[in-house]
Amino acid sequence: MTMATLLFLQAAGTATANEALLPDSGWSHYGQALGSLLLVLLLLVLVVRYVLPALPVARPGAHGLLRVRGSLALETRKRIYLVEAGGKVLMIACSESSISLLDRFDVDQFQEVEQPHAAPLSFARILRGKG
Repeated sequence: MTMATLLFLQAAGTATANEALLPDSGWSHYGQALGSLLLVLLLLVLVVRYVLPALPVARPGAHGLLRVRGSLALETRKRIYLVEAGGKVLMIACSESSISLLDRFDVDQFQEVEQPHAAPLSFARILRGKG
């Protein structure tokens, strides 16, 4: 807007004194956009930090037919898992290219190993209890 247009608008009562004295340079729009972006990011952080953990979401291994009883990292992409399924505890080896069933336990045998009065449950202890 030119100064003459601003003076005309101010005289007509449609422009404020600030609009007449400070012509729009375009930076105010960038400031508004930046402020809006920061507000949206702040709200997103708050939702992820406080709201999502409070939602009742199904966590893997917590409910359902399968339950991971333990795991042991062997190498970078190789692990052994103890998975409870259908009254059995399965020992499964997983790598980036394959999954293999190593052994099966009855849930009763597995629970004998993890008695609360005994030492804390460890993978080595479970393996010794099997043999």
